Amino acid sequence: MDVRGDIAPSHAFIDEAQVAEVSVRRIWHTALSLTRAATRTGSPRDTLLVQVAGEARLSLGDDAAVALGPNAVVFLPGGQAFSLVSDEPTARIEIDYRAHDRAAAWVHGAGELVSASMILSAVNALFHTPVSGGGGVISVATAVAASVEALIAAARAEAGALRASPRARPRDVVDYADLYHRASVVIASGAMHVDLTVDRVAQRTGVTRRQLERAFAAHGRSPGQMLREERLRLARMFLAADPDFSLASVAKLSGFPSERSLAHALAP
Repeated sequence: MDVRGDIAPSHAFIDEAQVAEVSVRRIWHTALSLTRAATRTGSPRDTLLVQVAGEARLSLGDDAAVALGPNAVVFLPGGQAFSLVSDEPTARIEIDYRAHDRAAAWVHGAGELVSASMILSAVNALFHTPVSGGGGVISVATAVAASVEALIAAARAEAGALRASPRARPRDVVDYADLYHRASVVIASGAMHVDLTVDRVAQRTGVTRRQLERAFAAHGRSPGQMLREERLRLARMFLAADPDFSLASVAKLSGFPSERSLAHALAP
């Protein structure tokens, strides 16, 4: 990136971490104007930007600038030119990750993405918790590496669902397709927490458990089944990272209540 224009940062602070194929940066700076030129061949990595504090304006290519407030989320396709301008101190998180598809950038305002808070929590865990190793204990870095891709996928799915449902509906009318997508995001971004239950998924999506089950029935499954499958996927990801990790540690990080319950789920 190049800092150009009339506004230049008088102070900047950057925390950087490399976890597997994911690069994470926590950035704080005073007022500035910066630009990034497009690359000819594009990049195999996309960038997820989460505005943490302060107000900024982001322009993608030749498009008009959009306002970024706290918790705004932007997906920047690899190689995309952009410029960022702020007139006040701001903080943001940038995550470069391997893109499995190419998609247009999405921008959402404060508080719209449930999964954004989960991404911030994972990043803060990476920077604030000492990395441990040995004795079958999974390091925080490994945990972040295993979960960040699922969190980004959840954010993308949630963003797409919001874009697909622009009109408000009467409160007593349930859009089951939209409900399925929103609940899937809650499950994908929170399955690693053992206290996430089907009832809590219903509560977070603002519906009854029966309505939630109807939304999933249309897809031939149940919310409980999706929750179990997501936890099992996380557990297998941890075990693939290192087969010597203890089942107790894997169970704790993937949302299973005990080592025994994880062993039962893994059994053929």
